[in-house]
Amino acid sequence: MEKIIDVSDNQGVIDWRQVSKHIGFAILRGSGKLDYQFKANVAGCRKYGVGFDVYKYSYALTEAASIKEAQQVVSALQDAGCGPEVTVWWDMEDKSLRKLSKRQLTKNILAARKIIEAA
Repeated sequence: MEKIIDVSDNQGVIDWRQVSKHIGFAILRGSGKLDYQFKANVAGCRKYGVGFDVYKYSYALTEAASIKEAQQVVSALQDAGCGPEVTVWWDMEDKSLRKLSKRQLTKNILAARKIIEAA
């Protein structure tokens, strides 16, 4: 069974050479607050053969806010030289989102998806 880790700048500088000996895949935070380790984490994964996708921890309460977040993710991916081989995971666990209806959450996710897929 392949081991997968969730990575953001909260973990600081990662020694991908060492990590690659123990895991096969990483899910990297693509944006939210500026993740100052994102480009380094992409480069480390690529250098040491660790597969990766990207996640966005969403705070969006509206479709417009979700679109803005998606544009940030697209920008981060493009800046790191990532293309359609990278799947974007939309993390909807923040407690500020609990007040939204399922319908609004779905609208927000679909609005973000449209931006990401178009890119």
